[in-house]
Amino acid sequence: MAGSAQGSAQGWADTGADVVIYNCSPPGCVGSTGTTFTQAGNGNFVAWFGGTTYASVDQISQLIALPAGTTKLSVRADSNVQTKNASAANKDSFEVRLLDSTQKQIAAIATLSNVTAQTGTAHDWTSNGIDAMADVSTQAGKDIYLNLWSSVDASGKTDFFIDNVRVTATVCK
Repeated sequence: MAGSAQGSAQGWADTGADVVIYNCSPPGCVGSTGTTFTQAGNGNFVAWFGGTTYASVDQISQLIALPAGTTKLSVRADSNVQTKNASAANKDSFEVRLLDSTQKQIAAIATLSNVTAQTGTAHDWTSNGIDAMADVSTQAGKDIYLNLWSSVDASGKTDFFIDNVRVTATVCK
């Protein structure tokens, strides 16, 4: 992994073997299929999961206070997924999860994997590559965590770059 490692981003807790937040402004972050830069107008930092030649599990979480009456939570983010091995035998995956206040998983609301990742020299961003909605009515008025999680094995390098995370709550009064 080449890029300027940063320990954390404002509001996000980083847990795992590797630092997840990177400064990908020029000269960029060197991923599996080429150099990745942040998107114009979105700052210099991205969340970079995977990108290793060894097995690892990494995650970042952010606490969200759901207002009373919240029925749905929408999560959108831009993604850039690159791999050296798109085979289903290479079990590299990324999930957007919702956790309760004790950090027990409530739901996995979006999944990305190496199977549909870019190969070759591609390193393009997919606007709203993550676009998920979840019913959170049972959690209304409570604190939950938005958790970005990845697991990669050692059989082929996969990079999950995530940028511009947006969360919207639907509240009925």
